[in-house]
Amino acid sequence: MPDPAVPVESFQKISAERSSQKKLSKRDNHPSSPEVSSLFHSTSNRIASVLQEATRLIGAVISESPRLDAEVLLADLLGRDRLWLHLYPDYTLSSSQLSRFQDRVKRRISQEPVAYIIGKTEFYSRKFICDRRALIPRPDTELIVEKALEWAEQHFIPGKPPMVLDLGTGSGILAITLAMELRSDFLVAIDRSLTALELTAENLLMHGLNHCIHLICSDWFSSLRQEGLFHLIVSNPPYISPSHEKRLQPNVLNYEPHSALFDSSVTGTGHIEHIFSHAWKYLQRPGLVLCEVGWDQWERVQDFVLSLGTYHSVATHRDLSGHGRVVAAEF
Repeated sequence: MPDPAVPVESFQKISAERSSQKKLSKRDNHPSSPEVSSLFHSTSNRIASVLQEATRLIGAVISESPRLDAEVLLADLLGRDRLWLHLYPDYTLSSSQLSRFQDRVKRRISQEPVAYIIGKTEFYSRKFICDRRALIPRPDTELIVEKALEWAEQHFIPGKPPMVLDLGTGSGILAITLAMELRSDFLVAIDRSLTALELTAENLLMHGLNHCIHLICSDWFSSLRQEGLFHLIVSNPPYISPSHEKRLQPNVLNYEPHSALFDSSVTGTGHIEHIFSHAWKYLQRPGLVLCEVGWDQWERVQDFVLSLGTYHSVATHRDLSGHGRVVAAEF
């Protein structure tokens, strides 16, 4: 296990080197495969025609929002927004642009997620770099941010934000969002994956937070040297049981990192239970743990946390679909 004191700049150096390599071998610059080129029936390079063909091809494989996918892929490629595509339907793509777009369509009909193809996503109205080193952020995870901000407003005065620990940070979305919303100059983000931390470092640099969020490569709490340091611990850990693997869509199962998806326990709650079992030791009062759980796990997790007897209040917050999604335990 690397020394936990490894500075953010080390991850950023590695990320910069890999980014340079990516620019030299960017997949968008690869020639479009003959299979996809031949499937494009239109002989016109006009935006309207190209989008129509892409929508047809994507829709034949992916029934959900093929037109939206096509527009996002093309708008990003051209450095425009989707509205621009509608305003200029007769704009003619160059042969290079068309080839690169066809390559993107090929990747999409292989069910690669749009966020991975364009290399970016949104979370809490902010842009983040996104690739296969970490999970694609889901809207449900924004509930952690909302509840964290509500709690912080009740317990802390402006200018003195809580000390925050993000466990299993992935691309760094929770740590970065909380740092910006709380205006905090000290947070700790942990992940056991060095490649995920490299991605986090890239996002920190993009948002100008590389000096206030400290990265640690660790298996949960194992490399933390000081207990009783944090007020707020947040986590979106792996919680899918291996028995549920067949329930996942191909765009998730075949592309997103399994280490961030699956929990090896029968119930899928092994990591979650580990976090709640140990988190209290790293909290100071007032303290709060917010942990995302599977939609059918909240009752089991809530009962487990209550059985520990270390938290004075345990509650579950529901997502927009009405499912129990975030278990909160106050210390």
